[in-house]
Amino acid sequence: MSDSVRNAMYYGLNPCFDDLYRKSRDGYNFVHLIDLIGSKENIMLAYRNIKSNKGSNTPGVDGQTIDDLRTMSVSQIVTMVRNKLRWYVPKPIRRVEIPKSSDPTKTRPLGIPCIVDRLVQACIKQILEPIAEAKFYEHSLGFRANRCCENAIAVAEHMINIGKLYYVVDVDIKGFFDNIDHGCLMRQLWKMGIHDRKLLAIIHAMLKAPIILNDYTKIYPERGTPQGSILSPLLSLIVLNDLDWWIANQWAEHPFIKDMKYDKWVTLRKQRIREVHIVRYADDFKLICRTKEDAEALLDETSEWLLKNLKLETSPEKSGVTNLKKKYTDFLGFEIKVLDRSNNIGPNASTKVRRWTTTSRVKPKALIRLNKKLHEEADKLVTATESTAKAVVGKYNSVVDGLQNYYSLASQIGSDFGSIQRGLKLHMYHKIKELKAEAPKEIKLSTKDVKFSKSKQTRYLYGQMVHPIGYVKNRIPLMPKKEICNYTEAGRALQNIKIGAPEVILSWLARHTPPSLSIEEADNRISAFSAQKGKCSILGVPLEMGGVVVLHKNPRLGRGVGRYRNLTLVCVLAGSIINEPDPSVARSMLAGLKIDQKAIKTINKLRKYRNFNIL
Repeated sequence: MSDSVRNAMYYGLNPCFDDLYRKSRDGYNFVHLIDLIGSKENIMLAYRNIKSNKGSNTPGVDGQTIDDLRTMSVSQIVTMVRNKLRWYVPKPIRRVEIPKSSDPTKTRPLGIPCIVDRLVQACIKQILEPIAEAKFYEHSLGFRANRCCENAIAVAEHMINIGKLYYVVDVDIKGFFDNIDHGCLMRQLWKMGIHDRKLLAIIHAMLKAPIILNDYTKIYPERGTPQGSILSPLLSLIVLNDLDWWIANQWAEHPFIKDMKYDKWVTLRKQRIREVHIVRYADDFKLICRTKEDAEALLDETSEWLLKNLKLETSPEKSGVTNLKKKYTDFLGFEIKVLDRSNNIGPNASTKVRRWTTTSRVKPKALIRLNKKLHEEADKLVTATESTAKAVVGKYNSVVDGLQNYYSLASQIGSDFGSIQRGLKLHMYHKIKELKAEAPKEIKLSTKDVKFSKSKQTRYLYGQMVHPIGYVKNRIPLMPKKEICNYTEAGRALQNIKIGAPEVILSWLARHTPPSLSIEEADNRISAFSAQKGKCSILGVPLEMGGVVVLHKNPRLGRGVGRYRNLTLVCVLAGSIINEPDPSVARSMLAGLKIDQKAIKTINKLRKYRNFNIL
């Protein structure tokens, strides 16, 4: 998430977000958030955050994409968003059916809002997120900055290994995203401190936006948040936040130990209080308990609590209690169990110490799906020629690298992926005759290739290394670092984010954007300033506030004139030299300057674009 933090630095909004986070931690109620949401810097930041998303190139019902916003001026974009916020009426959402990642034979609905509504949602999300982050429970690990699947696996295994808790409760919510109750969500936003009635009305209107189906039928949703909406992941976290705290208050945050520093867990156990922990990734969560009786009671209580408080139904068929000493439990594409790793107390001891520790493997259904996917990708190598091998093999390797990176968290990954490798090896051997086991004499290895160069499973196709899926090593999942936070100075410092230029001048550029400048060019000039490390691209001198000249390398590109590749930032003197039609006057400006031939060559190149004589 360092990109979002860096982008906020560009527009000088981190102090604003930090203030919202701090006030939310202190229990502050927010009543004037619309002014922040509609600020010029927040709107420009929202544009920057969504323009690189692949979804921004997918049209909504109006047929518009991010390209339709690029050429609009800053003042036009700001005015458009503020007018939308003044009286918000969302356009219909286009629904498409996409294959499920877990089962490609099934589909899930994806809602595609219009690009302007996506921009408004991004503006709202940027202001809501620091407020909500301050209220989220630490073991809510999905859709959050600096949290990931790896952390969720690590937390679950930590609770099992260190806490010696071997009973897991699975509670499956039926169609979570499609069944979120709008009334409950609005109450939770209010409880979180969002007391801006105008903002609440806008969010409610977004939830009620009509949906256009594939057959052009229009429906009006009574429940749920559209998957594909920018705001939907954050709202889903807010919905289940009360569940996290309801579970946490039964043990980890029990009121009885609120002010205690030592012996908290011993005290709770003496009081015979039920021990339960939660680890959640989006709507997929585990309740981890000490006894079977506690687990069975929690299964019923949690199902009842979800129905009563959040109006969410659970699936009895997919919910249940698992004894980890006997069975595996599914979590995020993995299966987790505990094994008896008994050992002698000492070399001469006759008794043994029973020690249960976790083992994990790739979920069998996922393994079958991955095997099929890799065979399909391998079939594409059959048609590769010497000229296309680099691209085709590169695509295959990227799939292998991605799968290894995610599933290497499983302790049994070697045997799991080894079984795929054996079948894949035979498949390739019979279909691809050009595969070689020996490496070419002169081969340039990329950083990722070096890892596989030692493996006997590695093969080469027209001189390109084909990565073996079976050559993989288990990676220990890492716990989330609580100290890392996007909304505190100390938390950002731990991320070691570098922007390459003085932050004060970057934020000055954002605040002093000419209203007539296109939003794309306004954003790109900030990127260019950072890339140039705040220095003139011609003379190399530091650029100062009020002395930054935005130069189009080729001013005749039309719609593409404001693109990043066509921009360079120079000081006032360099800009005057390049834009001076009279070469003699331009030469006189160069007099006395210490400038090398490379800079002269660049100046002449830019003057040629302007049809001026070279110097």
